Amino acid sequence: MIYFLVNNDFHLYDVKLLASEIGYDKCALISVPYRMEVPHDLPFAMQYTFERCQVLERQAPSRLSKLIDIHRDNLRKRRQLDALRPTRNDTLFVFTECELMNMFCIDMFYSRGCRVYLIEDGIASYIYYNSPSTSIPKRWYVLKYLYMALYGLRGFNPYFAGNEMYAMLSDKYYTGSCFFTSISIIRNIKVEYLRKREIKMSGRDMECCIFLTQPVGPNSFEIDVQCISNLAEKFKLLYVKCHPREEDTETSAQLKEYCSHYNNVQFISTKEIVEEIIDKYDVGCAAALYSSTLIKLAYKGVVPLFLFSLFNELNFIKSNIVDFCNVLGYKELSEWDEVTSGKRVDMAKFNNGKSIINLLNQS
Repeated sequence: MIYFLVNNDFHLYDVKLLASEIGYDKCALISVPYRMEVPHDLPFAMQYTFERCQVLERQAPSRLSKLIDIHRDNLRKRRQLDALRPTRNDTLFVFTECELMNMFCIDMFYSRGCRVYLIEDGIASYIYYNSPSTSIPKRWYVLKYLYMALYGLRGFNPYFAGNEMYAMLSDKYYTGSCFFTSISIIRNIKVEYLRKREIKMSGRDMECCIFLTQPVGPNSFEIDVQCISNLAEKFKLLYVKCHPREEDTETSAQLKEYCSHYNNVQFISTKEIVEEIIDKYDVGCAAALYSSTLIKLAYKGVVPLFLFSLFNELNFIKSNIVDFCNVLGYKELSEWDEVTSGKRVDMAKFNNGKSIINLLNQS
């Protein structure tokens, strides 16, 4: 059986593409939902839904009693995984290891001799897998080994950035790491370059663009307004879609009101993910600060426009994003006039990988 572990609607969208290629009757879906309503009418052979564990804190718990309470609750949830019963002939695909329940699931499949593959989780995977960990702060040593002992995760190998800890498992747990673009990583995991089974739409309107907002801090609204203003000037028609975390918020209402002042700007209110609605809109370009969704839309033939380089306040993430864009052959924007200067990414880099069936047939 081929198992897919998902945490949100974006994961599920990719899984449906991959499962349709393999055959739903050969696939099982495991859901540990973040912000998603898990459909119960999907044609998977089996479907499981588990509660999230309490997320590993980025700052060490201040009280031992709090750690004990977290431990008891998480062990209760881990026991629910016994319903899976994987065998050594099974394969698990998972998008992120940062969720503790995901780590429990990975550990179970690995201990049963199954193949376990990571699947890219957007730009974050490229950054996360290519950034060396800083030295472990002294106060984290005890907590690291405590988690290893409490949860039986002998391969618990967290990644440190400054004084914050991000959950990670040892590279030995993974048979491979699957990406939809040809990249390299510094983790000691074999990279598998997969083809995404998308239908590219030809003849898209290059004078039509969609802008995807992103919450990037206290200046998010002002940055969004600048983007909308400049893009509305450059394109004949502009659609604006809020980030899922901004839906039904004051920010969303403010942006909707701001968009109403333009004759060529339409605010999209649907809660569907962009990948599922994009074919309703004849857009040739998609713009965002540094959203992973731009890459997903590129598989559909939409030209991505990363706007981060036009804002000095986003310099804190610039080096990581630039490295990723270089992999794609993306030409960084230096001024707003360049957004309509033609394709800024090597579209040939998309969809040249192997099929997931070929991956599964590898010995």
